[in-house]
Amino acid sequence: MRGRGKAGFANRTRNFAKHARDLRLIPAMPVIGLVLGGLATVTGAFGTGRMPLWESALFWLLLMQWSALKWTLWFTWRVRSPRDWWRAALIGAVPLNLLVPVEVGFTYWLLGYGVIGGYLSILTSAFALAALLLVLLLWLFPPQWNRRQVAGPIGQRGFDIAKLDAIVAEDHYCRLYLREGRQELIAARFGDALAEVAAIPGERINRGIWVSDTLADRVGRKGRVWEVTLPCGTALRVSQRYRATLVARGWIQPGT
Repeated sequence: MRGRGKAGFANRTRNFAKHARDLRLIPAMPVIGLVLGGLATVTGAFGTGRMPLWESALFWLLLMQWSALKWTLWFTWRVRSPRDWWRAALIGAVPLNLLVPVEVGFTYWLLGYGVIGGYLSILTSAFALAALLLVLLLWLFPPQWNRRQVAGPIGQRGFDIAKLDAIVAEDHYCRLYLREGRQELIAARFGDALAEVAAIPGERINRGIWVSDTLADRVGRKGRVWEVTLPCGTALRVSQRYRATLVARGWIQPGT
């Protein structure tokens, strides 16, 4: 039992790390931390303008790289599809920023200083930095307010993305399952197709499979495997990695 527990933890850790690598923003987080830290050093945020320049730079290097790690873990946990970025950023802004005054005080302590500035002023600056992160998300993942304005690989071919049942990655192609029972194979990256359907209620059930919310009642169990059966009869397998997400969304009943 102990060996299986360790193996399960190792697998979950590897899956978590792999998911982090797959997220578009995650590799840039340390760089974002450096940029924001440089900006904060120049402006003297959190009262660091009273410190020698090298100590101010060290202060912000420590604080922003910790912040980058914190947000990386948060996004890796909360983001499963492109449409999750905004919700994760907005929800995370409150609890993660409430910790900032404590982190600032600890960083000051590491450098041998007492805290410069009050709790509210530090919190205000923290939310200002969070706003910069939201602006970056707006640039990387622009909200799709109008589905018909999307001009990605699916929309360019004249398909109504609102009528998609599923998208399945097949090497350098994507197979589209349309609500009227048709199937189409198009040359497109799965990630691009996901971005195109970000505004449509749906969920990934496998690394390379997305299905519409309209199929939530077509999830069934076959032995130890969960599947989503399309109206055309094709069964799409739910991977263990995404099962918890489907449980949380009510597609799979807990304990079944």
